[in-house]
Amino acid sequence: MEQPLEISTLEDLLSLEPQIVERINSFPNGGRLFMADPIRLLKDINVNLTSEATRQLEEKLGAEDLAENPLKRLYDDFKKDAADQQDVTITISGIIPKEGDHYVG
Repeated sequence: MEQPLEISTLEDLLSLEPQIVERINSFPNGGRLFMADPIRLLKDINVNLTSEATRQLEEKLGAEDLAENPLKRLYDDFKKDAADQQDVTITISGIIPKEGDHYVG
């Protein structure tokens, strides 16, 4: 298990984004898990967000979109199936969408 990353603010998250993205992409099925439930995946990869950092991230990602994400219910299935060979690999390039990017949920 990797050392925990303690995140107190969105700025902390952004400063550690390259390390976090690397963790996501090296975690089995990390891209799919991130698409399904980014907050839960961060916990699973030992990125600990304070309640304030969680609130800021949810606001940035669109809390309503996250709450209504139909993939959320598939998180456990994606995690369970991580050992199986996947036909499609999802690679994450950033945590927060940049101008012109779209969060697909």
